[in-house]
Amino acid sequence: MDQLVTVLFTNEYFLPGNGAQRKIINSISEHLAFSERSFTVDYENNCFRKDGQPFRYVSGSIHYFRVPSQLWHDRIYKMKMAGLNAIQTYVEWNHHEPEAGVYNFNGDYDLPSFLKAAYDLDMLVILRTGPFIDAERDMGGLPYWLLRVDPKMKMRFYDPSYLDHWGYPHSTKTTESVVKTLNEMLAVNASVNFYMFHGGTSFGFTAGSNLGSTFQACPTSYDYDAPLTEAGDPTPKYYAIRETIGKFFPLPPGPVPQPAPKMKLPPIALKRVMSIWDYIDKVNNSVFSVYPLSFEKLFHPFGFVLYKVTVPFQPTDPALLTVKDIADRAHIYVNKVLQGVLSRELKIESLPIQVLKSQEIEILVENQGRVCAGNINDQKGIFQNVTLGSQTLLNWTMIPISLASTSIQQIESLGGQATESNSISVPAFYSGEFTIPNSSQVLDTFLKLDGWHKGVAFLNEFNLGRYWPIMGPQITLYAPSILFRKSPASNNITLLELENSPCHNNDTCTVEFMDTPTVNGDTPQY
Repeated sequence: MDQLVTVLFTNEYFLPGNGAQRKIINSISEHLAFSERSFTVDYENNCFRKDGQPFRYVSGSIHYFRVPSQLWHDRIYKMKMAGLNAIQTYVEWNHHEPEAGVYNFNGDYDLPSFLKAAYDLDMLVILRTGPFIDAERDMGGLPYWLLRVDPKMKMRFYDPSYLDHWGYPHSTKTTESVVKTLNEMLAVNASVNFYMFHGGTSFGFTAGSNLGSTFQACPTSYDYDAPLTEAGDPTPKYYAIRETIGKFFPLPPGPVPQPAPKMKLPPIALKRVMSIWDYIDKVNNSVFSVYPLSFEKLFHPFGFVLYKVTVPFQPTDPALLTVKDIADRAHIYVNKVLQGVLSRELKIESLPIQVLKSQEIEILVENQGRVCAGNINDQKGIFQNVTLGSQTLLNWTMIPISLASTSIQQIESLGGQATESNSISVPAFYSGEFTIPNSSQVLDTFLKLDGWHKGVAFLNEFNLGRYWPIMGPQITLYAPSILFRKSPASNNITLLELENSPCHNNDTCTVEFMDTPTVNGDTPQY
């Protein structure tokens, strides 16, 4: 196979006995028949040598796990047409080994197929196997279950980190500054990698967080102000980079890629299917412990856990509920009535509540993504004593909330009928069915959630990711065309809304698929 795959091991963070690492290398070896090739550094002549000849690369980063596998060829082709001769990607341990000894190399994690796509396009690959990758991913790409093996495991120390957080403006770099730096580097015979050339999307619960002066969760979009947008469209930056590379390297023949049209659909009506309390009663997978347990000890990697405790004494009125080191955000209820929100980011750990003896305190904890750089030992949930006034609350029931595709399918099967007697509007699941008109072409699009506050969105049981438009900067969620079902088949959109539904009194509300994204919307004033 006339192709070079350069593998860079980050040995300083290598964990001995890492089965996923061995599995990755074995899997790649089975699919790529390496010939006798070489890649070396020629210090005397200040250059790389590939197969003995002077060589330099102009590379762009793309993360296969942030791009649906059906779109890998499209994205790599566009990178090639920009003048790049190589791509760079990380290997994400945590989703290749979601539980110890359980391996996943399927679908969007079929790494050999991704490498084969690059080979088919005659692109070199710089393969960074980790295990630590940062990349604004949950726990920097390390699997959550390491914290169950040893909650005090020391993994990394502080390392500066950058690009978007909920509630803060979208980070950008001007085309002029990027092109100026690129031109200067290529002029001195340097090899270059763009991080990112195509950012993609942290679908589901895969987005991580950062920890500087405070905890900051990363949004779903990884647009990154990159030359190729989240939806894979060339930007003015793309064309400027291509022109600059063309001064130093021959550009590939063929038409230059252009932005693709997007799909806009009529508003889709949603109805409340069930409250989260009704859903929890149906799943009935509770765990009991005298003291609260972390997500990791509950074998629950992402999403939400409901913690419940009955007050065995008569508290003061009001009484101060304190949850130290909450990770990361918690809605506090008394007998299912919202009392307020605790926030790791805003360092809110206590809340005065009105509660009586024998009433139930419910704490719905959201994992907003584990810290991805620096000290990434980031347990989630509640893992310290919870106090009400001066008393420690004991005897907890914990309910991990599964949001797997099969669970969402069960919710959708109710057909959007609000059949439950519980009239609580949030937190609740809302669902709606729609078809794409026969005259419409199925294209990429962006889900806009006007009037909704915070939650998780699903398209045909696929987790599009977290939404939080009232915080910004991300307002819309990217929805690739491959997720839709063509007419006459129907499609489903389902939301788990935590804080506010715009349904008001008619129990019906809408979302829309738009043809324009918004990843740089308004953000709060701190």
